[in-house]
Amino acid sequence: MSEHINILYVEDNVDDVDLMIMLFNRSKLDYTLTSVMTLADVKVEIEKGSYDLVISDFEMREFTGDEVLYLAKEYDTFLPVIIISGTVGEERAVHLMKNGASDFILKEHLKEMPRVMYKAIETAKYNRISQQNKERSEQQSNILHTLMDNIEDFIFLKDINRRYLQVNKALSRHFGIDEALFEGRKDEELGFDILLKESERTDFEVLHNGKTVVFEVDYIDHQGNRVVLETVKSPIFLKGKVDGLVGVSRNITQKKIYEEELNKNQQILNQAELITKSASFQYDPETDLISTSKNFNKLMEISSISNSRISFKRLTQFIHESDRSLFVSSLESAITHGKEFNMEFRYVTKLGKPGFAKIIVSPDLTFGNSKYFGTIVDITSDRSNFLALETIQEKERKEIARELHDNIGQKLSAAKMYLDHVKENSTIESNELNGVCDKIYDLIHQCVRDTRAISREMSTKLVEENGLKDALFQLVQLLPETLEVEMEIEFDDSVIDGHIGGNVFRIVQEAINNTMKYAEASKFHLQIIQQKDYLELNLSDNGQGFDLNHGSYIGNGLKNIEQRVKTCNGIFRVDSGPGLGTTISAKLPPV
Repeated sequence: MSEHINILYVEDNVDDVDLMIMLFNRSKLDYTLTSVMTLADVKVEIEKGSYDLVISDFEMREFTGDEVLYLAKEYDTFLPVIIISGTVGEERAVHLMKNGASDFILKEHLKEMPRVMYKAIETAKYNRISQQNKERSEQQSNILHTLMDNIEDFIFLKDINRRYLQVNKALSRHFGIDEALFEGRKDEELGFDILLKESERTDFEVLHNGKTVVFEVDYIDHQGNRVVLETVKSPIFLKGKVDGLVGVSRNITQKKIYEEELNKNQQILNQAELITKSASFQYDPETDLISTSKNFNKLMEISSISNSRISFKRLTQFIHESDRSLFVSSLESAITHGKEFNMEFRYVTKLGKPGFAKIIVSPDLTFGNSKYFGTIVDITSDRSNFLALETIQEKERKEIARELHDNIGQKLSAAKMYLDHVKENSTIESNELNGVCDKIYDLIHQCVRDTRAISREMSTKLVEENGLKDALFQLVQLLPETLEVEMEIEFDDSVIDGHIGGNVFRIVQEAINNTMKYAEASKFHLQIIQQKDYLELNLSDNGQGFDLNHGSYIGNGLKNIEQRVKTCNGIFRVDSGPGLGTTISAKLPPV
């Protein structure tokens, strides 16, 4: 033994101390020896905790080796103590060993001290390590039992023969079998007939292949309830060989039902989206990510995206550049105020295919307005049909207007001229004839004026030939003096598309007609301002207004205005109230 040894020697005879030192020196020990003569000094030195060994004489003048042994063991159970005595009977020796002495030696055999000392130290080390391992094992065992007894999952241990070694309380409660009854039994001996086939198969797979398996079992329990268990079984190795297995089962019945319901709803959603040519998504403003449905990718021809998540910026790239700015600003405003957003817009798919879509985005109140759900409906077919019908209607209006102007209007003008001629050249002096001619003249004049007005209203030719701004000024000039019109027009005709200009003209016409027919207003304010990326329309009157909460307030006039705004891929809004007048607002892309 080459390690340095710290020795506490308890001896009240100086000669015996010197003798022990000589012995150790001859044995060439690497040691430090501290000798004490009183019990008080023994206590002080032992409490320093720096000694590997205590050697004590048994018979001393003021105390005995028994007392030294007691102090040493009280401080450290594993501190080795060797007792030296001139004469120790067998009974005394047994007593000392029972009280914890590592060994005893007669003074006449002191030459055996190094060997006895080495043995005592090694034994003490072994005992200390064994005790530490035992305590660690007990601690781990207590932790394992605590976990097993308090966890809701089902935990079980089996030996190499598939017999249960231990189960936890949760498993015992679930199957209604006492924990003690599991020990030493197999599944078939416990009446697990429903689970037996899958349990046997997976047990053999783990025990013979030494690999972990994960599986599910779906069964009806003895109370008639559906139960779905997800189980993980792993091999236990001892000296490199499989010696058993440990399993953990989790009741995932609710999770399974939820997944099945979610899958069913997803299938229904997919079918509904295919039938209605729509797509759905969830938008999280905090992450700026959009989770899309399967049909969304199909609609936008981006099926290569596997995770169905795109950024908000990526979504806006599919929107036609003329509608993009209005779309983004309006949606951001709705999100800021936690309101619903809807708009019709043009889009271009990843492969360059153009189309029209309607989007509705609503806050998800269950998440405190932090997330939004949206639906996109492909209205390309509807919009194409509407535009085609509108084109036909506009063509018919132009034809009727032309007929009114070129045929009926001219004929009425000719008749008026003939009457003028008759009246001026008639030789009949009759006041009655003059009166009749005057009445006919007035009627024809009114017909000519009304025909021209109808012609202007039915045709957008005025917009096409003179531009939107001039057409609006002419429209206002034809209004009766009883309606005071204020105009605020700031836009460049050259940047406004003909389709947009025609619809703006029709919107203003419809708003003025509504005001004159229903509002009982004396003032009408017309404002059209060209913003950076869109035209902003505000049409208002000081009339009687109406209740927005009353479902029947939307007449054909407002519906026509709203439809025209949507046709232009714009945003429509109406504000009114009893006695507060009416304001119609719209934002339209210029092209």
